[in-house]
Amino acid sequence: MGHNRASNPFTPDFGQTPAHLAGRGKTLTEIESHFAVGPRAPGFTTLLIGPRGTGKTALLNALVESCRSEGWVIVSVDAGTPGIHDRIGMVLDWLEHPDRTGLGTVQDWGRGRELIGAGFFGLSARWEIAAAPPRMDNRHRLAYLASQAGEHDTSVLLCVDEIHAGDQQEMRRLGDDIQHITKRESLPLAFLGAGLGDIYRGLLSGTKMTFFHRCHRLEVGLLTPAQAVNGVRCTVRAAGADAGARELAPILDRGDITPFHMQVIGSHLWDLSGLPDSPAGEWETAKSVELADAEMMNKVHRTAWYDLPVPCRRLLAELRQAGGAGVSTRDLKQSTGLAAAVMSHARRWLQFGGYILQPSPRQITLTGLMPDAAIERLAEEDEEVWAAGEDADETTNGRPADPMRCGKPMSRVPGRCTLRLGHAGGCRR
Repeated sequence: MGHNRASNPFTPDFGQTPAHLAGRGKTLTEIESHFAVGPRAPGFTTLLIGPRGTGKTALLNALVESCRSEGWVIVSVDAGTPGIHDRIGMVLDWLEHPDRTGLGTVQDWGRGRELIGAGFFGLSARWEIAAAPPRMDNRHRLAYLASQAGEHDTSVLLCVDEIHAGDQQEMRRLGDDIQHITKRESLPLAFLGAGLGDIYRGLLSGTKMTFFHRCHRLEVGLLTPAQAVNGVRCTVRAAGADAGARELAPILDRGDITPFHMQVIGSHLWDLSGLPDSPAGEWETAKSVELADAEMMNKVHRTAWYDLPVPCRRLLAELRQAGGAGVSTRDLKQSTGLAAAVMSHARRWLQFGGYILQPSPRQITLTGLMPDAAIERLAEEDEEVWAAGEDADETTNGRPADPMRCGKPMSRVPGRCTLRLGHAGGCRR
């Protein structure tokens, strides 16, 4: 069993690049084709947007490796906390002066200064990155680096993860810098940003975020059951084993799932079946789906549920109760008891988060991001808490005291946000 786990090809952890990017081939091809064209292509600056677990970071990693293999210079940071410009500056310091960092030369870290095969479909090149003149800010250092790359038929990729959490002023400055370098000066600085749907309520809700409004956007969603089965089969086959369509049939019954959920199922299947030494059976797959559901509840669904404002939770619970597909907004308004303004904010919040779809203005459908069973169980937990009066700051007589409140946990201080539902900002106060 120890050897079996060591050889497990599945990656049931956030941020890891899986052996097979199930259902993402079209997205990869689209972005790479834009990168091949250069700064004038709309997708040379792209935002990847989707719920947690849909593989945004894995996509970023795959695209970074693709660009690196073509000789691109990579500047990769995250916007999860303030200070993104300092982090970009540190990467530029390392690129320009690797001998001062104590981390070895850039060549040791996968072709940074010594660039081979520069540019998508371009010519080979070998060159040394020259340090920017002193007292330059990041904008001019990036422009200088992109200019050098252009002279050697290659490009620079600026990659920013967790972009939804970025400080508004810092992100506005970053957007202005990239727009100046890539769009105005047409220098080969590509941009890839990845973030949650919160970006629509935060970064993209600002009127002065012109660059991000104009970025090419790609929604990264759930996998269909067929894509999930194919992802498991491809991963198993690449590891020297096999699993047939009949053996993997229980995955088809699971409905749409995230790539992370697929990795959890595959990991359990590998261990339970004894792959690659023993074949996978239908029973092992069914058991793996059951174990994965429990793991997703503990690792993902419960945390996501309590991260939602109370009106959103009530709306999800009523949606599930009403069948979950094509439910009338009028009926939901009556069953939830939410005021029209609160209902509108809750719908937008859930839509941006990937929990619901609106096939028409008057109908709502659950996406499957949070399964029916999870919604039912968590809604019951809410009712128990409300009935017991254990959440006094959120409830009165078993119901939310103020359904207009955001209620989202704050990141800098203990407690929940007391601003109105749908406010702009990151709940940091």
